[in-house]
Amino acid sequence: MAKFELDDAPTKKSKPTGWLAAAVVLILAGGFAGAYYLPLKTAHGLLMNEHEALAKKTQELDSALKSSGADLKTTLAEREKLKQALKDASDKEAEYSKEVDALRASIDKAFEKHVSAKYVTIESAPAGAAATAKSNLLFRPNTAKTLPFASKFACSVTPSLLEGSRATVTVEVAPTEDKDGFAKASEQAAVIADLLRTSCKLSANQVDLAVRASSPAGAVTLRVETTDKAPAFSPATLLN
Repeated sequence: MAKFELDDAPTKKSKPTGWLAAAVVLILAGGFAGAYYLPLKTAHGLLMNEHEALAKKTQELDSALKSSGADLKTTLAEREKLKQALKDASDKEAEYSKEVDALRASIDKAFEKHVSAKYVTIESAPAGAAATAKSNLLFRPNTAKTLPFASKFACSVTPSLLEGSRATVTVEVAPTEDKDGFAKASEQAAVIADLLRTSCKLSANQVDLAVRASSPAGAVTLRVETTDKAPAFSPATLLN
């Protein structure tokens, strides 16, 4: 029987299955990357860009909203400020009107009998009222000597000028056209003013006098007005 030496025995060559498998895996991976990964990466990039743009737009809208909110707060604050100013102006105007109306009513009541007798006429003044009597009811002809009605006329304003009142009385006389017209008018105004301070018991700071050409001729006017200033503005001037 023949002997076979191990060295002479034929040997089988191994097939390169490992390399083949690796190649298949690489091919599949490349195909997967080409078919799925790369488009997915591209889509992800686009999505991130859109997300960033949306985030930026959202931030801009948020900033705009905050700015609008601040503007709205400012507008509302200004509106409330204007409403308060209107209310204050309206309250002051109403208070002033009430004071002037009360003063006018007081003058009307004080001279009611004299008006009925047609000795005195009453007219409204900007801040009160004015009572006017003919000079021939108050003074003797061509003199500054008073008649009995002069004291009654002058002292009729007393109730409107009691202590605590913020009103004053101005004695107004119009000068005549003759050369002594201004002097005569001044003398008559001074006499009535003196009656107000003495017989009628008014204080010196409540009585004033004036010779005015605009006053009724041949008459003496007692202008009673509040010393309070009229409101500098009203709701109407605020809205214009």
